[in-house]
Amino acid sequence: MQDSKNLEDKERKHSLYKDQLSREQRFLRRRLEQLSLHLAMSKRRSVSECSSSTISSNHSTTSFSSAPSPISESGKFIYLC
Repeated sequence: MQDSKNLEDKERKHSLYKDQLSREQRFLRRRLEQLSLHLAMSKRRSVSECSSSTISSNHSTTSFSSAPSPISESGKFIYLC
């Protein structure tokens, strides 16, 4: 009888611990998503600022695109000024 109770207690503790870890994992995933979006917005802003400063500092009459050229690196695009 004592073994059964100990086993049930351990099982309950493990279940609670597993639930806690699941909640923490969901929280961390949401936080990672928020930070990723923030970083993407920050990069866009930086690219936008970079593009406008390039346009304003260019005094030639040559036509060019206001958007920087993307360079693919391992599936992600990096914009260069």
